[in-house]
Amino acid sequence: MSDSIEIKIDGPKMKPDQFLRTVESFFGLVQGVSRNVSGPQSPVQWTVEVDRGSSVIRARPLNPSAASLKSIEAICQGVGALHSGVKAIPQWFTYEEIKHCRNLGSEIDGEGIRAVSINNGRTATSVSSIVVSIADELLNSDKHNAFGSIEGKLDALSDREVFICTIYDANYHRAVNCYLQNPALEDEAIRAFRKRVLASGLIRYAKEGYPTSISVDSLRVFPDESELPTIEEVQAIYRQYS
Repeated sequence: MSDSIEIKIDGPKMKPDQFLRTVESFFGLVQGVSRNVSGPQSPVQWTVEVDRGSSVIRARPLNPSAASLKSIEAICQGVGALHSGVKAIPQWFTYEEIKHCRNLGSEIDGEGIRAVSINNGRTATSVSSIVVSIADELLNSDKHNAFGSIEGKLDALSDREVFICTIYDANYHRAVNCYLQNPALEDEAIRAFRKRVLASGLIRYAKEGYPTSISVDSLRVFPDESELPTIEEVQAIYRQYS
């Protein structure tokens, strides 16, 4: 992975104001995500590079660090998730970063700007009309988000476009979609299939109050009932200390 992130604007008839708005939204996205990753006390400082004779604008950290690399990866994964139709706020994004993604895609009009893509040195991620549609749905929805946990049985796995698992929440008698954007959690989810788990992260709620999805930051797997001590064993332990 490269230590920089760039935007490519395909716009042979691009107007100056279109260019300025697109670049402003790109750097708003980069600075916003990196601020969420590193925290306000130690923000990542970015420099700007422009390839001569091209429409590629590059952001490169002044002092590359673990936070800057994590930010670059988070931006590409987040935009990729939106492009795949995932209706959840990506990890390290807030509503502000979702707005920047929507604004980037909204500048594509087929004439002045034909396409916009973001690249971190590997496969380019398109900021398409799908991104705009998903961003609008997230921003205009009457649903709300809050950090919390979902407990239940992990009963479904899908790896079609992005890795998703489903937890059945017995309290609400509903399946909750879990978006695991950290690859390290995917193997954990596979091992936890059909087990009771506790998923923590940003939960998206319907207006009626029940959870519909969660962007998972951590996943705790509870032991099987066969692994739990019996009542007799618990009583024996209690008698040792009574």
